[in-house]
Amino acid sequence: MKARRLLLAGLAVALGACDEGDPHRVAGTTPAEPPKWLSEFPSYEGASKVCSGHVTGSAQGRRLEIAFSTYATPDHPAAVVAFYAAGRDIEVKPGAATLSVASADGRRHVSIHPVDDSYPDCGVKPPKGTQTVFIVSEAAP
Repeated sequence: MKARRLLLAGLAVALGACDEGDPHRVAGTTPAEPPKWLSEFPSYEGASKVCSGHVTGSAQGRRLEIAFSTYATPDHPAAVVAFYAAGRDIEVKPGAATLSVASADGRRHVSIHPVDDSYPDCGVKPPKGTQTVFIVSEAAP
């Protein structure tokens, strides 16, 4: 069965029906862009949502309101940091385990933390086996 699939994929590439780099993609099309968190940050493949929360406060006489969601992955923090740094041309030290990235307007953030680090929580622990936690947040305008 595997040999048959390989033969069909090779035939499709040879006939120009599929892209040589990805025999499952039709030639001339672009790969689908991964979904984004807050329409800003690429979602991390395999991350699972843990919970969501909401905080309010004030600073300098202004009311602040921030909504956030916590995501978790079993991947090592350095791999996740490298993923987000590469997409934004951010230099990080090799093996860095934390990173915070903001949108151009400063209202949306994604921060990456080792699971045993300090970060906002909403009362739900990440699943067993989690190595990295993401906090994806947005401040109200």
